[in-house]
Amino acid sequence: MHAELDRNVGPKLQRLVRQGGNENTAVRAELLLRSGLGCDVEQLAADYEMDAIEIRALIVDFNIRRMRALSRKRPVIFTQTMTDEDRAVIDELIRLTPEAFGFPDMRWLADELISFVKEHGLVKGIDREYITARLREHRHRNSFRFK
Repeated sequence: MHAELDRNVGPKLQRLVRQGGNENTAVRAELLLRSGLGCDVEQLAADYEMDAIEIRALIVDFNIRRMRALSRKRPVIFTQTMTDEDRAVIDELIRLTPEAFGFPDMRWLADELISFVKEHGLVKGIDREYITARLREHRHRNSFRFK
């Protein structure tokens, strides 16, 4: 697993490393640069005395959110990423309303859906950003304005 660098992001990361500024941001930028250049996670973990899971989480977050991942105080640690089956289960639950499962609400809230899925063991991995984006998209598609 490596950070996906392109011609726009690479120079931005280099600038953050050179300028210093916030030490945590500079270290994250350096980690991502080295990862993008082919350094493996275990070597980075040993060099920076960090947990390999935390570095993998940073790389995954960076590959999804790009430069915005650097502003996060601590990267979100995904113990397991969502599979296509997990996404299909989440999408199906979003299509069904919470009322179908005995909740009084007409629409899912992200926290409510995540706790329901965890409680019933319906998926192996949970990605909060994916769930939030799907809920937002579903609400947009299913909102009607009457004048």
